[in-house]
Amino acid sequence: MYVLGIDTGTQGTKTLVFDLEKAAVVAEASQSYDMIEGLPEGHREQDPALWIKAVDHTIRDCLKQLGADASRVSLVKSRHEVPGRSLGRVGRQGHRQGRCRNLGRRS
Repeated sequence: MYVLGIDTGTQGTKTLVFDLEKAAVVAEASQSYDMIEGLPEGHREQDPALWIKAVDHTIRDCLKQLGADASRVSLVKSRHEVPGRSLGRVGRQGHRQGRCRNLGRRS
């Protein structure tokens, strides 16, 4: 059985496929993204569309690496974190529609 894992964070998305029987990674892919530039001091925002595109891209890349074995993926596990907080949802707010606000400062 293969398990596909997705880790989405503030710097990028990493996806891998793990073979439980062999205890080995059989495919992996990653894609990075940046913060939105030009915001007021201390504000940090990202466009959630970048997260979605990165997840789509990395999953497709892993499945392509697996070829005919892609049908062996039986479980998908996802994790999304921003340092200092965990995001359970992506909000929409007026002119910031389609962006997620993170007002915490970078350390």
